[in-house]
Amino acid sequence: MKIFSKSLLSTFVGLTLAAGTLSVPAHAAGEVVSIEATATSLSGSSLSGFDTGKTLYIILTTSAGSLTWQDQGSGTQIVSGNASNVSTLWLSGTQDQLNSALLNEITVTGPCTGNMTISASVSEYKYLKNPVNGHLYTISDLGYSLEAGIAYAETLPLIENGTDTFGYVATLTDEQENSFVTDGLGYGSWISATDTNVEGEWRWAAGPEEGLLFWTGEGDGQAPEGVYANWGGGEPNNSNNEDYLEVRPDKKWNDIGPGDRRLIIEWGGMPGDDLSSVVFFEDSDTVTIVSAIDGEGTEQDPYLVSNQAEFSAIGSCAGLNVYFQQDQDITLTGFEGVGSENSPFIGHYLGDGYQITQTGLTYENVNRRGIFNSIGKWEYERSQTTIAELDITADASYLNVWGVGLLVGESFNSELRDIQVDGSIVLNNANTSAGVVGRAWNTNFLNVTSSVELEIQSNVSSVGGISGENSSPYMENSKFDGKITAVNSGYGVYSLGGISGHIDGGEVRNTRSTADISAAADISGYSWGGLFGSAFGISLSRSEATGTVLAPNVDRIGGLLGGFYWGNLSESKSSGAVSGNNSAGGLVGEAYGSNISDTYSSGAVTSTNGGGALVGYMDCANIYRSYAYGKVVAGYSRALVGDGCGSVQNSYWIGSLVEVVPSGTVDQEVSITTSDAQVKETFVDWNIADYMDEESTWVICESSNSGYPTLQYFGGDCLLKNNETSAPTLLGSGAPNGLITVDHGNWAGEMDFTYVWKADGEVIDGATRSTFVPSMYYLDKDISLELTGSKSGYKAVTRESTNYIYISIPSLSNKTEPLIVGSGKAGVRLTVNKGNWDAGVTFTYVWKADGQAISGATSSTFTPGEDLEGQQITLDITGTKEGYRTETLNSGNSVTVSVEAVVTPSVKRTVTKAFAGFTAHSWTVPASLKAKIKALTKSHSSATSVLCTGIVKHESGLSRQSGVGFNRAKAACAEILKIKPGIKVTYAWKYAAKGDAVQRGVTIRFNK
Repeated sequence: MKIFSKSLLSTFVGLTLAAGTLSVPAHAAGEVVSIEATATSLSGSSLSGFDTGKTLYIILTTSAGSLTWQDQGSGTQIVSGNASNVSTLWLSGTQDQLNSALLNEITVTGPCTGNMTISASVSEYKYLKNPVNGHLYTISDLGYSLEAGIAYAETLPLIENGTDTFGYVATLTDEQENSFVTDGLGYGSWISATDTNVEGEWRWAAGPEEGLLFWTGEGDGQAPEGVYANWGGGEPNNSNNEDYLEVRPDKKWNDIGPGDRRLIIEWGGMPGDDLSSVVFFEDSDTVTIVSAIDGEGTEQDPYLVSNQAEFSAIGSCAGLNVYFQQDQDITLTGFEGVGSENSPFIGHYLGDGYQITQTGLTYENVNRRGIFNSIGKWEYERSQTTIAELDITADASYLNVWGVGLLVGESFNSELRDIQVDGSIVLNNANTSAGVVGRAWNTNFLNVTSSVELEIQSNVSSVGGISGENSSPYMENSKFDGKITAVNSGYGVYSLGGISGHIDGGEVRNTRSTADISAAADISGYSWGGLFGSAFGISLSRSEATGTVLAPNVDRIGGLLGGFYWGNLSESKSSGAVSGNNSAGGLVGEAYGSNISDTYSSGAVTSTNGGGALVGYMDCANIYRSYAYGKVVAGYSRALVGDGCGSVQNSYWIGSLVEVVPSGTVDQEVSITTSDAQVKETFVDWNIADYMDEESTWVICESSNSGYPTLQYFGGDCLLKNNETSAPTLLGSGAPNGLITVDHGNWAGEMDFTYVWKADGEVIDGATRSTFVPSMYYLDKDISLELTGSKSGYKAVTRESTNYIYISIPSLSNKTEPLIVGSGKAGVRLTVNKGNWDAGVTFTYVWKADGQAISGATSSTFTPGEDLEGQQITLDITGTKEGYRTETLNSGNSVTVSVEAVVTPSVKRTVTKAFAGFTAHSWTVPASLKAKIKALTKSHSSATSVLCTGIVKHESGLSRQSGVGFNRAKAACAEILKIKPGIKVTYAWKYAAKGDAVQRGVTIRFNK
């Protein structure tokens, strides 16, 4: 079949009703559409001259940014599939109702910067007009199979009894059309795409593109060059033989099975099509927007966020490879969050250790809400959207919500790193909600800590201290140390955990909860755990829960995991008491198809029905090298495992502590005595050491865990732990041949120490004493120390010194610029005022003419001859003193040699000014410093040259940083050049001396 391309119509076109044929309406004279836009609203816009009794349809589109409609009682109705943060907004109402909506109900979110054009098309009939290709679209009132829908659309004329222009099931062939139609008509409807003829060959089945191949293969397939496709991540996947295409809420495509669905019908682009019979009334307005945030948005020069107004602009400026950096604490008030489901935050937000405070929040009848409502996208890598180094303090109540968190509502393919969240939440019918992220897909959680207290007052599901629901995460070094309490009575709570309520797939390591979780006696539910409520297919290792989980009417409840299915758990433990109704376990409530190895539990277990010291109930699961010793009180129990079946090997329970008379055993679980539990020979084939050993999984020592086995990863007194040791601090002047000593810090009792001294990170041969005297060889090197503490029966611990000492010859503390005294007249002697210097300094002199040393002119006086007429005479004076650095200063003035007239010396330069403001290792000039440089430059308007010197702070473990210093100097002088483009600039750098007020900054000296 011949393939036609869609054409752009240059004439005004109109449209009529949707799923039926309509006649062309009669219009009154003088219909006018007037659009007046700002960066935030359309309040100056209006309609006039239309029949005030008729329903009108208005299509609003924006070339950049987004539009949102919120009902404020105008009577206007939404026709679009979505009313929030969209590029196309379709509304209906009378002329008066639409005017009220334009005035009060439509919010504009402009782009970060640049031009934004907002267009309006008004008709009496329910058609959607694409402002780019001129095509018309509607959605059918009834559902059809795709095949029946294609036949129906091809018989549907544009106007009643029309004979030349018929519809077809829509084809979405570029990004603009896909976004426009999805925003305007919603999603979940048929468009004419299928691979029914040849599996994996996706072709358009109607319209100008009928037969055109636009995709080959499944999710890892590809589109032909130059052909548009917009599949979501992993799609198409042909699950259960899916041969048709729908558009998802995020505008991505998804393959789906057959059925009856509404049709998106399109007119335009077919041979002979004539759309001019239907008239639209149109207008547009263009707004130029200047960025509300300082910076360029690059990694080197990020957007700087200092207040709520700038934070509110993040969403419009966000994008791939866009960077934001917070530079002070921010309080948010009445803030509705960054991003949305259709327009999520993409980019990198660095809190830089600052705080965001937001209290008194109420989230009611909303989805996907937080300080960041939605972040990341399916098609991006996790590293492409990050929120890092941020502290959050927030208090909120959640009512009738889904996907709500204090920091993030919903996350796709993103990374949260070095995050601390504090505050409280009250939950009522709040599903998939949490202290940090409501719903997370494919998200990294790295060093995320939640101290939020959650109070549940009515039905909830999938609730956690960090995340509500979590799919395929990578989580490491994360912690919940808040509290979860279910109060009142008579409702259910399902899938609740200290870290996450529900987790599906992914890897979790080094994660911990210290929170207590509790419920009133008659609150029902299932799958509660100290870390995770329900866990499917996860790999969990080196993690622990120490808080209690007490919910006497809840099933599948565990100290670490509630329900655990088809996953792997290793090197983990729990120690808090557990109380439940059925399937209560010290470590895991219910285990199905999972592997549990190298674990233990010490918490007491109470269960109305079945309960076990380690696992409440198991089926088709495996337990290896695990044990438990918490007291069990249950309706029935087999001790280590409450009930069920599976494989239990090399696993034990301490009978006198568990205190249960077992009703049989599950496979090979074995009762042992407390004495047996303190001897490693009892634990056959366990990898146990007597002290901490990197190659052992377990360790037994008298002072740890009552002498019972403990997991090496969690340490214990068998290892000199970090909180029992202190890094050493070096003491000394840093002068060559000066003594450097060490303050060892606090260590656990009597220790034996060994010392390894280093210069610029390299070990110094033979330097193994507690003191070190650096020779001149170590001049301009950093001296540090590696201290190892050892104690009998413990593994040695090595700590690096907290500081280093830079070996340098001290500078003279007092020195001032010399001044030339004299008229400059040829034949008249010039003398020097040396200024103030340290006592004992000797001087040498070099007189110069126009910058060149004058031969033989090396005394404290100089008499210029007539041969130097017109030249500038300056002086370099050098001061020397034993044990100090030699210092050379230029004269603070110059004189011009004249034969006849006496020349008054002119001041050469002003006092040097020093400014702080740079952050560590950065040369980006903060806004506050830019202002200071600007003011200084304006006050020296007559200067002809300037010297910028970058200041770098000495820091332990870093080599000399001339590059940082020079870059700071260049950055500062660049600000001066913006104001005085013709000024001559010179750059230099230096280390800040100890005690200098400015440690990271720049000095500026203007010359006249």
